[in-house]
Amino acid sequence: MKNKSRFIVGLFILSVLGAGCKKSVLNEIRPSKNNIQALSAVSTTKFQVTKNDAKVGYGGVPHLLFKNKPASTAQFVIIMDGIDRSKQRKAIWIATGSGSLTQTHALGFGLPQSQIDAGDLKILQPFFMPVGMKSPSLEVFAIGRVLSEEELNAIKFMTRDQFKIYCLSHTIPILEEAVAKDFKKAVDAEIKFISSEIRKKEAAIHRAEFDKSRAQNDLAAEKLKPKGKVTTKEQKLNTVEIKLSGLKSELVVLKNQFEDLMKQQSEV
Repeated sequence: MKNKSRFIVGLFILSVLGAGCKKSVLNEIRPSKNNIQALSAVSTTKFQVTKNDAKVGYGGVPHLLFKNKPASTAQFVIIMDGIDRSKQRKAIWIATGSGSLTQTHALGFGLPQSQIDAGDLKILQPFFMPVGMKSPSLEVFAIGRVLSEEELNAIKFMTRDQFKIYCLSHTIPILEEAVAKDFKKAVDAEIKFISSEIRKKEAAIHRAEFDKSRAQNDLAAEKLKPKGKVTTKEQKLNTVEIKLSGLKSELVVLKNQFEDLMKQQSEV
């Protein structure tokens, strides 16, 4: 009875995603509009995943780096899928990771056995890219509870969208999801963003320095003022100096981030 209820819920979700859709759950489903499109750690604090294709492991599995993961993440589910020759989306690689996972080291010899031995990673479906597979995409799901063995067996061959439907019908909370972005493109985008922020901050500092100079001149020109009392012009100068100090501190942070990104870019 319980399994029948879950099946009915799954059918209902399918009908919501596409009216008149005659394909089964194991066929392609329209991609979710709620996918996390993460690029810059500066512009967003949402969960994000970057893949470094310059460090590709055995069978093409990339090096992954997780940032801003939800604090209550109990487990990660990593699914890579693509469109095969029959124009159906099929799973290419499926794995789970512990909630403490921050990256997968897919260097020249594949995923390190040490990560698997330590329980950080569990391979559900080994990487396999059939000839003619197109549009491969990798997505990482941060979920709020650890999957049971029964659930792990159930998702072994699922695509990303099939997994989302399964979570809805089995009360598995997806805290956040992130489509893996190319490492170099992500770094280039961050460099572009931070460069723009640096220019804006420098312009703001220039304006604040001008305001400070004017406030100093106004204060110097004020000859008479009540003894022992802070005047309006003194208050204005103090406000401008505080603002200027804050802007300069923010600029230092941005420039440090810029230098780190340039270093990362040179290593790609």
